[in-house]
Amino acid sequence: MRFSVSFVCAVAGASILAGCAGGIGEMQNSAGGNVREQASPREACVGVVSDIGHPFIIKTIGFTVFGNDEQLASIESWRIDDLVVSRVAAHLGPRVAIRRVTHPKGAFAPEGYLQSGNTRAALQKYAAATRCSRFVVVRRHYAPHGTTNQTLYGLGVVKGALPMPTFPLHAILVVGVYDGRTFANLRQTQSTIGKLSIWSPFFAPHVQVDSSAWPLAPEVVANNPKLREATRELVIKSMDMTLPLLNVREGEPGGT
Repeated sequence: MRFSVSFVCAVAGASILAGCAGGIGEMQNSAGGNVREQASPREACVGVVSDIGHPFIIKTIGFTVFGNDEQLASIESWRIDDLVVSRVAAHLGPRVAIRRVTHPKGAFAPEGYLQSGNTRAALQKYAAATRCSRFVVVRRHYAPHGTTNQTLYGLGVVKGALPMPTFPLHAILVVGVYDGRTFANLRQTQSTIGKLSIWSPFFAPHVQVDSSAWPLAPEVVANNPKLREATRELVIKSMDMTLPLLNVREGEPGGT
């Protein structure tokens, strides 16, 4: 009986030592960084990049090239990028954690609709520390103005040479969903506010604003309440109609 008890204790002691040795090995591997990085899952949150709140484009299209003009206005006080983040949060609901990705202005510059290399590189640079399983990126995009050779992009207003009672205010955007680990583009689409009239001057989200609100100079745009409210309402409508098309969390573990 005494021999049996000693044998059992010896076996148990060996097992404990082996277990400790295994634990130490895991700690050593983790200290190297590779094992821990590979095993650590991305958090069940959605990171949001919005790079559309600057600049605001004031464009005039004349009868000839000499009548064309483009000016840039600052509208930071309108907090358009904050508004985009809030619409993503509202779309995904209270059970999904939202984390805003901070970045320099213009870091996610406009690029071709089918191109995402620049956006992916920018995400790798500025969102690496935001360990979310998905990212929503909202950036400016381009659209031709009717049959002219002029191009509109992002947020702004445009008017022609002839006096008109209204002018269009546009929000030309692309919304994309990116993988949180590889930063690969999973899906994206141009922003929308529904079907536009065939008489629209360009096929991108826009609304008509009374001509009395036309900005006289870039420095007064930020203090123009009509432009501010019209722009915010257009962005809200566009985001609320575009996000459901993207199935942001599709394919994510635990996603919808």
